[in-house]
Amino acid sequence: MSAFTYSALDASGHTQNGVLEADSSRQVREQIRGKGWVPLSVGEQSQVAANVSVRPLFSWRRQINHKDLAILTRQLATLVQSGMPIEECLNTVALQAEEQATKGILLSVRSKVLEGHSLADALRQQGSAFPPTFSEMIAAGEHSGYLDTVLEQLSDHLETASDTRQKVKLALIYPAMLFSVAMLMVLGLLTYVVPQVVGVFSEQNAQLPVLTQWLITVSDFLQVNGGLLLLLFAMLLIVVRWIFSFEGPALWKDRVLLNSRITRGLTRASATAQFSNTLSILVMSGVPLVESLKIAREVLSNRYLTEQLTAAIRSVEEGESLHNALTQCAQFSPMLLHMVASGEASGELGRMLSKAAEHEQRGLNYAIDGSMKLVEPMILLFIGGAIFTIVLAILQPIFALNQLI
Repeated sequence: MSAFTYSALDASGHTQNGVLEADSSRQVREQIRGKGWVPLSVGEQSQVAANVSVRPLFSWRRQINHKDLAILTRQLATLVQSGMPIEECLNTVALQAEEQATKGILLSVRSKVLEGHSLADALRQQGSAFPPTFSEMIAAGEHSGYLDTVLEQLSDHLETASDTRQKVKLALIYPAMLFSVAMLMVLGLLTYVVPQVVGVFSEQNAQLPVLTQWLITVSDFLQVNGGLLLLLFAMLLIVVRWIFSFEGPALWKDRVLLNSRITRGLTRASATAQFSNTLSILVMSGVPLVESLKIAREVLSNRYLTEQLTAAIRSVEEGESLHNALTQCAQFSPMLLHMVASGEASGELGRMLSKAAEHEQRGLNYAIDGSMKLVEPMILLFIGGAIFTIVLAILQPIFALNQLI
């Protein structure tokens, strides 16, 4: 039995989309006709998943978002801990899913489990619907016999990551709105107010101050070429994104982010928190250290740090301690290195990594709060400086006229 997505017309002529389980697409069409609907299209869920593994420059990926993934993982952990069979757990979670796409993915996973596949293999067959580390952690839980514990730890990790993303988004809303309003005000002053006020002096052939002349030049340029500038800016964004889709430029960008004084603190805090969280879950689940490091490496979004960590993994494979290998990277915090050394010495590496992960997450939260507190004053300074310059350029000829009178 497989999961099929369908699109059909109901009795009132409205399009209905959903997911049904059946042995074939013919059975799905029969179920749809049994409701009095007209089937438009029927597709097997696993085939849809197989076609989304390639990520082009611009794509709409069939992937469960971070918030929904955290919720369904928590629900699955609770149901597995209650002793329900995994296929019943998946069916229950699917019925509670609000998004049809999420429901279809979960039912497709359930179908694969009923066919005899492990949960981890069923997740891997869903293309890009689940992050690679998600299925690897599930596989670790199945191999160790502690799937319920791994799901509980994984849900905690996903909820923390989701809360962090939500916190950043909420913190950026006010600065983004403030900056947008400021830009609209500046553009409005330059394209409408400045020509109206300063144009009076230009018509009288009065000698204008240098600042006023410069402002008139900028205003005239924006009125004539404003649309072209917007188009060029959009094209620049596309070109930059295309350039950084290649390995070399992306590696250079990540290296700059990791070593620049401005971005180093937040970038390292984010990478360290991601790495330590994932590694702690894997080690505590009984996954071998080298394999855990390889899986945790895939969580990192910074390619330069991933490259450095690859060298550290080779050192561990050659017999080097984890503490010494991570020290050679020179990218991880002293606290994490100290906790790793303590865990290796005491034989409780998993527990010490868990504590280190909590510490790194708190450090990341502090770094985010500090960064957001710096953004607002910088935007206010920009707004004040821009408006002050425009007002001064308008008032200078007025002051000069008063002196002549």
